[in-house]
Amino acid sequence: MVKQRFLALDVMRGLTLEWRVMGVLQRIAIAYGFAAFIILYFGFAARVVTSTILLVGYWGLLNIAVDPYSLEHSIVRQVDLTVLGASHLWQGKGMPFDPEGILSTFPSIVNVLIGFEATRVLLASEDKQKALSKLFVSALLLIGLALAWNTVFPINKSLWTSPFVLLTCGVAILVLLLLVKIEQSPAINAARPVYHFFEIIGKNPLFIYVLSGLLATTLYLIPVGSENAYSALYGLFRSFADPYLASFLFAILMVSILWFVAWVLHKRNIIISL
Repeated sequence: MVKQRFLALDVMRGLTLEWRVMGVLQRIAIAYGFAAFIILYFGFAARVVTSTILLVGYWGLLNIAVDPYSLEHSIVRQVDLTVLGASHLWQGKGMPFDPEGILSTFPSIVNVLIGFEATRVLLASEDKQKALSKLFVSALLLIGLALAWNTVFPINKSLWTSPFVLLTCGVAILVLLLLVKIEQSPAINAARPVYHFFEIIGKNPLFIYVLSGLLATTLYLIPVGSENAYSALYGLFRSFADPYLASFLFAILMVSILWFVAWVLHKRNIIISL
C-alpha cells in the first residue's frame, strides 16, 4: 500500500512538471472572455472590423516566419516555446507543439463572434424563415471565402488559420440550420427517444468534457497490480477481443459512465455552467 502511494505521488509530480498549460477549455475561456468584452462594448460594425483585423492580422503574423505554415517553424510554436516552455506544450505531434497555443487562440475569438451573430439573427428576428435564409446565405459566403483564401493561406486546424475559422463557422451554421429544421419536422416525434438521448448529455457538455478528463486521469492514478486501472480496464476487453474492438468497447464503457452522470443531472434538473 505504501509503495502504491509513492507511485501515485511520483505520477502527480510528473504531471506537475509536464503540465500542459493551454488546452481546449483554456481556449474556450480566453476566446469567450475576449468575445464577451467585444460584444458588450462594440457595435455590429466595430465587431466586423475587429474580426477582420484579428483574421488578417494573424495571417500577417504567421508570415513573419521563413516557413510560416509548418508546425515546427511557425511563429505559433516559437511563441509557445518562449512563453510556456517545451515541457508545458502538447506532445502529440511528435514534438512540443500546442494546437491550442497562445497566438493561435486569437483567431478563435472570431469563431465566438460569428457564433454570437448567427444566434442573434436567429433569435432576434420576428420572421424566422427570413432569418434562416439569411443565415444559409451567410454560411455559403463564409465557406466560399474560406476556400478562396485557402489558395494563399492554407486551411489548417493545428495552426487555427483564418480560412479554417471561416470554414468551421460556415459549416457550423449549416449544421445549426439542419438541427432547426429537424426540430421543426413532425418526423422528430418518431425519433424522440434518440433525440432525447443526445439532449441529456448536451445539457451539461462542458462539465461532462471536464469530467471525462478527470475520469481518465483518476484511472491512471489508481494502481492495479503492476499497471494502472485505465490499462487494466482496456486489458479486460483485450482479453477476448482484437485491439480495434477492444478500443471500441472501452470507449463505449467510458461514454456510458459519463452519460449516466449526465442522466442523473438531467433527472435532478441540474445544469452546471462553466
